[in-house]
Amino acid sequence: MNHLHPILEEACILLEQLDPHPAHPRQVCFLARQLFQQLDHLHQLDKEDLVLLEAAALLHDIGWSRSPDGSAHHKYSAALILEHRWTSLNPDETILVALTARYHRKALPKPAHEPFHNLRPALRHKVLSLSSLLRVADSLDRSHQSLVRSMECVFEKGNCQLLIHSLGKGEAEARALEKKRDLFELHFSTKLEATFLAGTTPPVPSKMEHV
Repeated sequence: MNHLHPILEEACILLEQLDPHPAHPRQVCFLARQLFQQLDHLHQLDKEDLVLLEAAALLHDIGWSRSPDGSAHHKYSAALILEHRWTSLNPDETILVALTARYHRKALPKPAHEPFHNLRPALRHKVLSLSSLLRVADSLDRSHQSLVRSMECVFEKGNCQLLIHSLGKGEAEARALEKKRDLFELHFSTKLEATFLAGTTPPVPSKMEHV
């Protein structure tokens, strides 16, 4: 059995405390990991950045515990991450995880947002890269039914085509991706499209690699 990274172990504890429906964030974490691993030539981040992305994916919806109607849950998720007394994250990493979770939906990062504006340029770039991937991963489980089993990223002339092996047609996921691919396309200067291959049964990467 693989051992959890200390950051993810702590994130899982916080997830179980604050989210009564952890299946969705765990699926989003699984999808975010696949995107990160297949798009390394775009983001050029390292394995520790992958752990931060996975932590943000696990915790992106914990704000529902403070926002029952969900209207501002992304902001509350960030606040809860910042308020938590982390033993495994340093201050910079905590801010990165919080802002990545905050930008999984709604407004894109911009200078008018003080926490984002106050970051060093290198950290702002990481937030843009990680939240780009998280927005896509979250859209690919819009139905909360864990339909997506695996994906392949195919590149051609500045376009990225996601070939998505799923248990269903993924209609809700496709609509969500149309809305949430915006930051990915802006930040990476790459057009993103997806084809859902319903009912296919390719090898499934292990969800237990980390979480």
